[in-house]
Amino acid sequence: LRYGYSTNATGAWVKNYKEATLPALNEKHALSMHYRATFAGVVMDVSVDGEAQPAVTGTHPRRWPPV
Repeated sequence: LRYGYSTNATGAWVKNYKEATLPALNEKHALSMHYRATFAGVVMDVSVDGEAQPAVTGTHPRRWPPV
């Protein structure tokens, strides 16, 4: 399972992603994603079936704070 996002904060696209073990195939699963902007950058929290996966962090997709 690969998850994340891309940003263009500096004029060039940057991929921010993490990978985790795939859950069992042919079964229903619960996926939760939360994208949070903070003063330090952006954080994407992901959980699969209630189990937290490694967070993805990166720079803001635009200038912070907004003008």
